[in-house]
Amino acid sequence: MELHRSWKGRLYGPLWLLAALTAFLAPTLLLPAIEYEFHPGNWICYPAGVVLLLIGAYQVREEAKPFLIRFDQTGVVWRTGDGHGAVPWPDVVRFGLEKKPDDPPRAKAKHLTLWVRRPLSGAGDPDVHLDGLVGYRLASVWELVESSEEIVAGLRRYTAALETLPAPAFAGGAPTTYADRRAPGHGECAVCGGGPAAFVILQSIGSIAVFHWKSVERGWRCHPCALATYRDLTNRTLLTCWWGVGFLGGPVVLLVNRLRLRAALRLPQPTPTPGVVAPSPMPLDPGARLLARPGGFVGLLMGTFVTLALTFVIFSLIVYG
Repeated sequence: MELHRSWKGRLYGPLWLLAALTAFLAPTLLLPAIEYEFHPGNWICYPAGVVLLLIGAYQVREEAKPFLIRFDQTGVVWRTGDGHGAVPWPDVVRFGLEKKPDDPPRAKAKHLTLWVRRPLSGAGDPDVHLDGLVGYRLASVWELVESSEEIVAGLRRYTAALETLPAPAFAGGAPTTYADRRAPGHGECAVCGGGPAAFVILQSIGSIAVFHWKSVERGWRCHPCALATYRDLTNRTLLTCWWGVGFLGGPVVLLVNRLRLRAALRLPQPTPTPGVVAPSPMPLDPGARLLARPGGFVGLLMGTFVTLALTFVIFSLIVYG
């Protein structure tokens, strides 16, 4: 069965080029027509157009590269982007549609992933690593003409000896073959592979002057892994959110994180799941409490300062306003 690239993926390059053309025409045609001028001057459209043109050229170049994914009775052959490879079935551990660890619970398996025992020459860097296994995400369903159902039907035809469906539950004991191993799935911690786990979304925010940045950790987490992630991100927020516009969003992020953590805190301690291989062989250590970390001290100090400053401003407005 050969998979084909969808026309949707070929739209990005032309759309970027169209945006570049619009930017180049804006100072002389579009903006005068609507009687609008940017504060620095309409000349700013030209460097913006150059950036958009470079992005569009890069996208067109990427879309013009050969695309081939084929699997038949002999094995799997692919050429996508700068990577390529050919693997016979005896060297394939697992091949099928899978989720990413941070996909939402209701997301469908849409990443065509090939698992082998060692990195392949010419295939590029593996997209995911497990203990003794490496995985290559060859394509996503939205990039392909064929539907998920058609792909799964083809996989069942050629990969009867492999796991193309979710791995069965084991009664106990560790798996004895590579084919028994799999990545953490629904309800299993994406960090340690244990269960039970809850799906959490935790954030951190930092800022300097008018610039700010955010990081997000999402996915299935057991009790200790969720708590460790929460404390790490909260400590980072308390250290970095006060030095710019982020101080406005910092308290909101802290409150939302604490509310989102409740589901994981209600879970019992995790137990290993037979057959699951995760990035960490054991749950993360939650570490010191927040008040024992640098972020806790800085957050307490800055929070007190901001509270006193706001109190002074409000008092001044009431008395002298």
